[in-house]
Amino acid sequence: MSAGIHVPRLAMSVLFAASTVTVAVGAKDLTQSTCSSVAFRGFDTRLDATLLARVDLRGSAVTGFEVAGGKPLIAFEHRLVGVDGARLLSMPSVDKIDGLAVDASGVVLVQSGTRVRRLTKEKLEPVRTLAEGTRLHNSGNVAFLQSQRQGGTTLLTDDAREGVSPLRIDGAAIGSATWNSVGLAVAAGDTLIAWTAGSQAVTRLRRDEGLRSARDVNLIAPDRAVVALPGTLALVTDRGIAPLALISARARWANDALYVLDETLGVVWKVSGLEKLGTAASDKAHVRSILTKVPPNAAETDPRFLEAARILGCEGARAARSKAR
Repeated sequence: MSAGIHVPRLAMSVLFAASTVTVAVGAKDLTQSTCSSVAFRGFDTRLDATLLARVDLRGSAVTGFEVAGGKPLIAFEHRLVGVDGARLLSMPSVDKIDGLAVDASGVVLVQSGTRVRRLTKEKLEPVRTLAEGTRLHNSGNVAFLQSQRQGGTTLLTDDAREGVSPLRIDGAAIGSATWNSVGLAVAAGDTLIAWTAGSQAVTRLRRDEGLRSARDVNLIAPDRAVVALPGTLALVTDRGIAPLALISARARWANDALYVLDETLGVVWKVSGLEKLGTAASDKAHVRSILTKVPPNAAETDPRFLEAARILGCEGARAARSKAR
């Protein structure tokens, strides 16, 4: 990232148009792209989703979700829960946990207000104190980042003050930001910003009014990101938005896979195969494949038709179904 990279003030215009077959609607309306009151809510059937664990989410809000050494780690307000194979490991915290950050070596830092503690096998060990209003970010990169809001500007800087030059975002406040091994993804207002490690330019990957409600963003390739919206997990590219599942979730990209925490059911998934989604050719081929398996007299509540409708929209799925007969 070159020194002093500046993302100009973000305009608040709306973009809902579908530029490729990947997009039926804008991000704000993804959950409405069904042909009946029944929706296909599961993972896209091209994906390989492996259930890793079930976690009791009752009684406490989730405040962080990261992957350290290939093992998912969930932060609640006053406890940490780690997934280690079939085991769930728990550690209490007297201080309220505001967030987690994990570097490439697996070091886990826990933030509570301005206090930062390091997770060890036995305890949470105090490390240092941050400036008021500063947030620590890392989801598998070598360096930690800090973000701080100063007036109408958000400044992201290398926590060690070396290696990564400052990124300044003027105007819209950051809704979500993730810094992983691929690079930086930031949802700022209605814009998804991406920066890939080693690049000299910041990319505006997508603009859509629905991005204002992004709860999680993850860069998985220079031109592809996974965004968690209310009730929807979606793949976002410069060409469109494709729903992965209709769930309320947190997600992290690590070890070439997407780790997902379903915040409704308390299920942790490891999802691979995202490279199969997000292009016009692959989406059309998948829709043709699943619609040939729909019986001629089946209602539009058939799960295969509903999955096609989630990709193409209702009218597109109907037209494709007619051709598939």
